[in-house]
Amino acid sequence: MENINNLSPELAAEVDDAVGIVQLICGQQNHRAFWAYVSMYPSKYQDYIAKVAAHDAVNVNEYGIVLDTGWGDFPPQDVQDRMKTEFGADNNFEAELNKMVQDAYNQEIQNTGQA
Repeated sequence: MENINNLSPELAAEVDDAVGIVQLICGQQNHRAFWAYVSMYPSKYQDYIAKVAAHDAVNVNEYGIVLDTGWGDFPPQDVQDRMKTEFGADNNFEAELNKMVQDAYNQEIQNTGQA
């Protein structure tokens, strides 16, 4: 994904127009819990991840197209279902990916006999 920063601005804009990374964002706004589904621009995704890791404030409108938003800690089930059906959103994707990576690492350690 970091290679997108090496593209010309024109090509990066084409990628942003053609592809979106559907991300569920949960946070606080004015001391009130909110959630938002955002179709993130690939060219801005790494910047978003870095800001979240640094606990910086994020304006979701700067990172993509807001697909749906609401108040509360997590979106209602009907919204989750619609986001999955319409956009392929998977709220568990990151956790599942991390588990797959950890499982692969554990298997590699087991196969090589390292600890």
